[in-house]
Amino acid sequence: MINLPGSGQWEVAERLVCPPRVAECPLQLEARAAAVQSDIAGEFHIVEAQVLTVHAAPETAGTVEPLDGLGNRG
Repeated sequence: MINLPGSGQWEVAERLVCPPRVAECPLQLEARAAAVQSDIAGEFHIVEAQVLTVHAAPETAGTVEPLDGLGNRG
């Protein structure tokens, strides 16, 4: 692990993607961009991501209701 300067947090290497993650974050997703498009005004990008793997701290287990593929609580 590498200390992130000035933050007091630690960087952890990802398994499947290049950007590192922050060790202290209890829930982390490794994802790749599946589709990228601009908004109508061309001011920002909209990224649809494919989640490849999830890193969850043990204390997060059972704290979130499952969602269906449309984001509805199941």
